[in-house]
Amino acid sequence: MKQTVNQDKTIQKTVMTALLFPGFWDRWRAHGVESSVVQNVTHAVKNVEDWVHFFSSQAEQQISQAIETEKLAFTRQHYQRAGLYYNLAHWIFPDNDHNKRFWYQKSLNMFHKADQLLDYPVQHCRVAADDTYYPGRIRVPHQPQGVVIMVNPIDSTKEELFTYEDHFFDLGFVVYNVDGPGQGESYTLEGVLATTKRWQTYVDAVIDDAGQKFSHLSIYLFGTSSGAVWSIKASRHPKVEKAVAVSPAISRHGQMPDYFVERMTYFIDPKDSFMPDVQVNQVNKPIMLVHGNQDVMVNDEELYNLYQLLPKGKQIIEYPEEGHCCNFSLLDVRERAVKWWKSR
Repeated sequence: MKQTVNQDKTIQKTVMTALLFPGFWDRWRAHGVESSVVQNVTHAVKNVEDWVHFFSSQAEQQISQAIETEKLAFTRQHYQRAGLYYNLAHWIFPDNDHNKRFWYQKSLNMFHKADQLLDYPVQHCRVAADDTYYPGRIRVPHQPQGVVIMVNPIDSTKEELFTYEDHFFDLGFVVYNVDGPGQGESYTLEGVLATTKRWQTYVDAVIDDAGQKFSHLSIYLFGTSSGAVWSIKASRHPKVEKAVAVSPAISRHGQMPDYFVERMTYFIDPKDSFMPDVQVNQVNKPIMLVHGNQDVMVNDEELYNLYQLLPKGKQIIEYPEEGHCCNFSLLDVRERAVKWWKSR
């Protein structure tokens, strides 16, 4: 049984947070939402109906531009952005009701159109873990240099993080981008809630799948926020070489926004906390920590304490002006991660 929080109140609280706090949009701007769109939100949106109309209209504009442009690269970008705007229309609904499913399916359709323009086709997978199949995307470049498994934040879909996927692919890596328990297709279309046990079996299953299909390549983890904590935990898997943890949500004193706390009650099993108990003394692989010093969800001191306990080969990268997830430095983060993975 899921939560008892009133969805309408949670949605309105989310909308008001988006209108009152500019930092709310850092995540979405980093993932491809145009600055002009963010600027127009405050004038056009007051409630959930406005939200859905606004972002679905933005998606329709992107579709029109995709049809009109003659350059395939631009066409793909427009379809991806249309998918992102439909994703935002779906995201506002925390419960996986008909509204959420409707807009998510439209987002999936746009990314399918974008995928059809790729030189190297996307491999769609369903990774089996216990009695559940987790839908995902696998990108395989020419002569890959390794495998990157993306371990995404709990409130994100695999489609939202298409820029990560594209970048790692362009840098020469096989990319696994799979919706875990409580995420994307797994939650919205399959109703799978997040629990600690499900997440453990899911992460292990994705690593095993990559190890079987790409046994000749090294496997690396790239986790963000809650996914960063899981990347540290999962690094103990024998097939993992190294792991990157961007803004690992380890702090006991982190300040999570009210709307986000309420949203989590929908896709996390109420009987479970979902986050792993990371026994740092059992971590046996090199870990790169990435931290924004303005992060109010991850305490500096606790992160430094974690770093001191990690095994040899570790690294820490700090961005003094960045907040949670280092949104405006992600290009640099991914490039430095790849350079570190290649080092011996």
